[in-house]
Amino acid sequence: MDIIGTITHSITGDTMKKRIMKNRSIVVTALFLALAPAAVAQAEKEMAKPSIYSTADVAWKDGPASLPSGAKLAVLEGDPTKEGSFTMRVLLPDGYKIPPHTLQRWSTSL
Repeated sequence: MDIIGTITHSITGDTMKKRIMKNRSIVVTALFLALAPAAVAQAEKEMAKPSIYSTADVAWKDGPASLPSGAKLAVLEGDPTKEGSFTMRVLLPDGYKIPPHTLQRWSTSL
């Protein structure tokens, strides 16, 4: 192969590589744009929206035996008896100190 044939072959090979990379970029971009709305919708669905509870809306119940007498609690979100997160508000007697403890799963106490 002469020098001109080598240069032409080299240019053609580089051009093909660029064309392949351009096509791959177009396909990846198209897939990203096609899947992005679904990902955004899922993220919005999973985001917790902040809730505001007035004192009148909270249904207080006596606390469990593990808390001192006079303790009250209200479950605001979720169900503590089922799998998943939950939020509860706790009223404790004056001066009560919460001892160090661990939780078996995620919860939010207010």
